[in-house]
Amino acid sequence: MNTTGEVWSSELWEQTRKAVEDCDFASLGDLVAFKHVDGRFGAITISDLIGGRLKLTVRRSGDIEMFADAQQLIDAGWAID
Repeated sequence: MNTTGEVWSSELWEQTRKAVEDCDFASLGDLVAFKHVDGRFGAITISDLIGGRLKLTVRRSGDIEMFADAQQLIDAGWAID
């Protein structure tokens, strides 16, 4: 949740969970795009997702965020874009 209290819909959370856990996603080349409730965007490589590594690279800053599982990624405010 961001500072204004906005959260993603339950449908988007489920799409995100399926994308991460079941590798059910559309990709842009070798990346799967994500968005954050605060307006940031990021991506995880397909090879990382398939390998179970949730290593998200934030666009613009290049920061790396690591998650143990889909729920942790969702709880941190990220969703499939």
